[in-house]
Amino acid sequence: MTHIHFDNIDVSYPIRVGGRERSTMAALAATASFGRIAGDMKKIPYVNAIRGLSLDVKSGDRLAVIGRNGAGKSTLLKTVSGIIHPLSGKADIEGSILSLLSLGSGVNMEVSARTNLKLISRLLGISKGELEAFTENVLEFTELGEFFDLPLNTYSSGMLVRFMFGAVTYKPADIIVVDEVIGAGDAKFFKKAEARARELFKKSNILVLSTHSPDITYELCNRAILMARGEIIMDGTPKDVWEEYHAILEREG
Repeated sequence: MTHIHFDNIDVSYPIRVGGRERSTMAALAATASFGRIAGDMKKIPYVNAIRGLSLDVKSGDRLAVIGRNGAGKSTLLKTVSGIIHPLSGKADIEGSILSLLSLGSGVNMEVSARTNLKLISRLLGISKGELEAFTENVLEFTELGEFFDLPLNTYSSGMLVRFMFGAVTYKPADIIVVDEVIGAGDAKFFKKAEARARELFKKSNILVLSTHSPDITYELCNRAILMARGEIIMDGTPKDVWEEYHAILEREG
């Protein structure tokens, strides 16, 4: 059964600088992390991005992750995606994962989109027999035309995002992880990308979405968590969690 289970996990980032810079960076990190700063045996400071976090997400959950910048939202999504791993605690994730966090990473900029798809197909578990259909689908969806057979280093940033978005959203997965709304070019193409993403979300068992939009949360999610300083401070319905978040913002100014 598809699920995400975190039991008292901690995730930290080291600050690797030397000499005088180290003390300065450590002081800045302590301020930026609200004091969530520590050091290892070699006195290398690190930021505790997530502290003692426990979370259970089951099949059918559409989870919104809400909180201020620096609350630990992106770190949580990267942990779900398997990009980073907890230093302590238990992490148990069952199911295939599609992460829409860093579109454009892991491609060869010196070769064409068509050639890149051969590698991407293996990463997505697409068989050789399906490669032609996969390629034609991405070509039609992205509307790249003759650029499809040119090196990616000739693309604009918007074209590159369109290519990667079209490729990674071809095949559904059990768990889909998304950080904010996908930006994929002009308004016309954005609507096309949005429709493709929503169809993909419907086919998944679990959706984990970080967003600053109440409307998107209400439309796509049935559950929400509120994060602050690397911890979950509330877990409930999207409506209740957004009301609490807005109340906190009003109190803190």
